[in-house]
Amino acid sequence: MSYVLKANCKYKTDKTGSAHEFPCILTQSGILTSHVQYLFTNRDKSLSWIEKSVSSIILLIKYIDANTLPLFENQKITGVKLLESFTVALNVGTIDLNGHDPSGLFWKVRSTQDAHVILNHITQYTDHLSEINDYQFPINRFTKASYIEEKMNWCSYYHRQAGVFLNHLENKKSTAEQMKKMRTVRSTQPEKNANEKVLRFPEDKIEALLNYGFKKKGEIYPNYKNQLITMLMHYGGLRLSEVFHIYINDIICDYKRNEAVVRVFHPSMGMSPEPYNQLRKTYLREQYGLKPRHEYSKSLRLHSGWKVPLLTNKKKYFEVIFAPSNTAELFLKTWINYLKYQRIDPPTNFQHPFAFTNSEGLPETIKNFRRMHENAVCQIGLTPSQYEGTNCHGHRHSYGYRLVQLGFKQVEIQKAMHHKSPDSCLVYIQPTSEEIREKMRTLEANKPY
Repeated sequence: MSYVLKANCKYKTDKTGSAHEFPCILTQSGILTSHVQYLFTNRDKSLSWIEKSVSSIILLIKYIDANTLPLFENQKITGVKLLESFTVALNVGTIDLNGHDPSGLFWKVRSTQDAHVILNHITQYTDHLSEINDYQFPINRFTKASYIEEKMNWCSYYHRQAGVFLNHLENKKSTAEQMKKMRTVRSTQPEKNANEKVLRFPEDKIEALLNYGFKKKGEIYPNYKNQLITMLMHYGGLRLSEVFHIYINDIICDYKRNEAVVRVFHPSMGMSPEPYNQLRKTYLREQYGLKPRHEYSKSLRLHSGWKVPLLTNKKKYFEVIFAPSNTAELFLKTWINYLKYQRIDPPTNFQHPFAFTNSEGLPETIKNFRRMHENAVCQIGLTPSQYEGTNCHGHRHSYGYRLVQLGFKQVEIQKAMHHKSPDSCLVYIQPTSEEIREKMRTLEANKPY
């Protein structure tokens, strides 16, 4: 019986002690080594990208097994037809109106965005196979684009290039030729959607969350650690994953202003604390026997993602910009209270440099904080929900929108939210329809007739 599973493997390129860990695809014929090699060539990609590539190829293999079609037999014809039928199965599902599916896949209809991403991952992998094996035809080869398709390619190109630094160095002739091509197999284009639902944490509830949500019944003082992490997201705009890369040395005091300065370093390429002056990856390995947290598998408690934000210092870090600015003073007071009264020092058998620890002194985890945040949200009478803005990421949305209300320009919001592209912040700052209606009423009420 055929099967396909996701496993973990170590990939070595030489006889040194260095090894790269990747999720891999295990079939009845063994590990799909070509995909592990493909992941190695893309090792600088995020863990989310790698995981999505693995899951996409697993879906394709399951589809091949269910339909008993050889993937590379007569690649020019069969491969294309296979990919076309696979794409249709992603977009419309595999179950008929009576609930039957002879293939046994029982796939439900996927969103156009999800299907689009899956096909892109498969196309990139099969292009890689074609290149290393000198196939005459890649599976999802290019064909001549129609007049309209070429114009749409140019629209997409200019939109992408608008936020690319040094885009004037692009080879225009090569680009023009590329715009005349389209992939043979294409999924349905995802719909454009400006999310109508407010994803921001309610501003009128943040003080209750900080002062009462993180305080257990009968206790006098709140949980300072949870307050600090929440303030970094709500008033500093950090992603939750970024918080857990902060070392205890990364939070310092500006004595002139009596406020905190918080620096977020690249977890592996950032400079380590003095006096070592090493890359953090080396520092963690030599001093603590650890890896940067974004290099751990998602299934492990130490994992914390990294979205490659805009760094603003040659030592590979950015500083948190608190909004409103007086929050930096409140943050410093809370940080001092945390260090004096609540922070558990790392145990002797698990030393580490991370700022926030759990009840055993180990590095705090995303999963544990999310649980405590949900409990705090419930304690003040709200329901934890992404679509109500009451999850952790809702705080970052609140931060971005607050900058708009304070009068910051788009390029300034980009810098404060550490985006590489000025357009990335638009999802955080867009108003809802009700807010636009309210502004319309205000303008009309003040307009003389």
